[in-house]
Amino acid sequence: MYKKFHNSIIPIGMVLIIVLLACNSAKPAPKSTEMLSPSSVIATTASPATNLPPVLSTEPKNDTSGSFSQPIILLLTNRKGSVGDIYTWNMSSQSLKQLTSWGYNFAPHISPDGKWLAYRSVPREVVSTITQGQAMNLESLANIWLLSPSTEAALQIARQPENANYGSDNLISRQEPVWSPDGTSVAWVESDTHGERVAIYTLSSKSTTTFPLNLPPGCCEGAIPTLYFGRSGIAITNNEGTPTHTEQLIYIFDAQGEQLARLAVPGEKFGLWYGWITDDNNHEYLGGDVNGVFTLLDPLANGQPFTPQGYPEMYNPNAPDGLSAYPVTYPSQWAFTSQGQKLAEIKDIWDASDISIAQDGQAVVYQQKEEGANVPGGKVYAYLINGKTIPINSESRILAVTWGETLWRIHNQ
Repeated sequence: MYKKFHNSIIPIGMVLIIVLLACNSAKPAPKSTEMLSPSSVIATTASPATNLPPVLSTEPKNDTSGSFSQPIILLLTNRKGSVGDIYTWNMSSQSLKQLTSWGYNFAPHISPDGKWLAYRSVPREVVSTITQGQAMNLESLANIWLLSPSTEAALQIARQPENANYGSDNLISRQEPVWSPDGTSVAWVESDTHGERVAIYTLSSKSTTTFPLNLPPGCCEGAIPTLYFGRSGIAITNNEGTPTHTEQLIYIFDAQGEQLARLAVPGEKFGLWYGWITDDNNHEYLGGDVNGVFTLLDPLANGQPFTPQGYPEMYNPNAPDGLSAYPVTYPSQWAFTSQGQKLAEIKDIWDASDISIAQDGQAVVYQQKEEGANVPGGKVYAYLINGKTIPINSESRILAVTWGETLWRIHNQ
């Protein structure tokens, strides 16, 4: 069984972001004109963890083929909070390039074609309120941006209402943005005093549509709906009931807001850690874990859980025959494979969001938790299909990493 961290903020993270915001004065709101272009060369030496594959390399700096032509995307901070600025790491020159300067951004999510990043950002109104000591725990009150890592063009697709301020209670809370499978839109769950809804931004029309969720109140403290965008629909999880009898439900909607299914997961709590996952026939299920056992639900059929003949495998849909990854043992050991052959096993990877596969499928980037660390972030490495491992070094702490879109499929044994 694998514990999921990236869909909720743990108490330590809340404390750290409050400390971060309280200790730093507010900066101007992020705009496309604030995207920075200077790059700095970072040292290439590193002390590899004992459980890394045996070959450690820095690779020739003039190799620009394949994965080396696409930069790795990083969220960096000099501090100990959960927010920071977005950078690219060039594999060939082994250098960083800063893309944002706001300092209060969350993890970026890369589009299926690799052309855009979607991310949340703490708005000016919230930063000002917290730094003045007027309120705490407001990090979910967020704007959402799109950013091109190649052109550095930026577009704010979700902002706060005009004249919004903490005292007026008209700020909007937003969860992490999620790309549609075809990359044409971005969806997220948002809420304010008017209720809870799903928002969908369409890139071609540059417009946003919403539909209300109208779900029963979530239970219990810290419980928030989580969105999964698949070809079969938009799945929303919601924990309902009482502290002594909590039930997890999954609602399926189409893009227009019509409810297609409502599933009450029977038995033990269902950890929906793989979201939408496909089989050999490209049929979509919802994949998760029940008591350490890989389990599937067919939400548009009978919805009953069953155990498949296979295991969950992460891959990049742009290179389905390239490198892939799957969780091996509890709590956090992963294997990297190529066409069914295991190439390496890596320990101390917290979650699937800490792994990303290059667009060409020839490399994987992953983040390891530092032993004994009690703050977000960790050491980051790129594993190449030839078995070499390249450290991604930065004087700033690396909070999040992405390289290419990753989906889940069932690997039949």
